[in-house]
Amino acid sequence: MPTTLTLTSDKDILSYYDSDSAVLSATVKDQNGEVMSGQSVVFKKGSEVLATKTTDSVGVASYTYASQGVGDVALTVECMNLQETYSIEDCKYWNDGTSASSFEIPSGASVTTNGDYLTIASTTSEKLIYIPVTLANSDNWEYSVKIVLKQQNKVVGLMFNDNTYYASSNASNGIYYYTIPSETRTNVTATAGDVITIRRQNGVTKFIVNGTELGSKTATHKSSFRCGFYTYGSAQYVDEIKLKPL
Repeated sequence: MPTTLTLTSDKDILSYYDSDSAVLSATVKDQNGEVMSGQSVVFKKGSEVLATKTTDSVGVASYTYASQGVGDVALTVECMNLQETYSIEDCKYWNDGTSASSFEIPSGASVTTNGDYLTIASTTSEKLIYIPVTLANSDNWEYSVKIVLKQQNKVVGLMFNDNTYYASSNASNGIYYYTIPSETRTNVTATAGDVITIRRQNGVTKFIVNGTELGSKTATHKSSFRCGFYTYGSAQYVDEIKLKPL
């Protein structure tokens, strides 16, 4: 009789743009801690049954979940009366800082990687650099970036477009401000390791740093739009770029 069911995954974050997939592994053990082969395991997403697998000689049943770009998903396994759940961020786009090839880069700007994080830069003129995903729905999404290195005058400039303007979040002289569309400054000091999030939910655009909302505004956006970076001379050092629906 199975008494223990565990669920693991080889990936926690997926990129639909890159056709990512995650291998989920369910392990079944008896009351003595011994693995059990030949046990039926059901893999589910919500109420949807994805697959039914049988544990192998080491008590493991595996299922490969292919990214659908649907946002956060809870994947569940069931074996008799046992159940376990594993959460995955199923993003439209995810970049851990190792790939510089997917961006739409205008002349006079550059995106490079050292294998760990990205350097985004331009000449002295203003440039917009886009990630390669266009969302069909302008509401209920989240775009986030992690700062790797801090500079004195500018840490990062994030951009997303709407009907008449480019909205951005920047850190000028180490103090965050956001423009949606009018400039608003905060008293929060920018620091390496900060995660900046632009969250659009139910018609309200929110500016969030490390999980704390610093400001919000109701704004109208295009029915389809692009996200990316605004750069003007100074280099930006970032990784963990995510765009996902909510």
